[in-house]
Amino acid sequence: MGTTSTCAVDDFEGITAVLKEKKEWSQIWVHIDAAYAGLALVVEEYHNIAAPWADNFFCVRNRKDLIETFKVNTCYLRNIDSDAGSVVDYRNWQIPLGRRFRSLKYGLFYVLLAEVD
Repeated sequence: MGTTSTCAVDDFEGITAVLKEKKEWSQIWVHIDAAYAGLALVVEEYHNIAAPWADNFFCVRNRKDLIETFKVNTCYLRNIDSDAGSVVDYRNWQIPLGRRFRSLKYGLFYVLLAEVD
C-alpha cells in the first residue's frame, strides 16, 4: 500500500476498518510494503502506528543475503554484464520479477537536474 516514488501513505486504519465489516473479509491478509519509510516503524516512538497490524518486519543487513535468497538465473534473464557482475541486476532483489523499475527514471532526473544547476 502506498506509493514509494510519491511518498504516498494509505489510510491503514480506514482499510482495516473496512475489512472488519464482514467476517469473510477479516481473513484477508494485508501486505504493507513500507519500502520508503518502513524502517521508521521499528523505532520505539512509532511502534503504535504499525503494531495493531504488523505481524513481522523484514530487514536485511547484508544485501548479498537478500540477493542470494531471491536469485533468478534462468537462461532467458541472464546476460554478459549481469554474469560478469559489472552491473547491478535488480531482478534478484525482490519477488515480483515483472515490476517496473520506475525509481531509475526519478534517480536519473535528479542527477540531470543537479548537472543543470
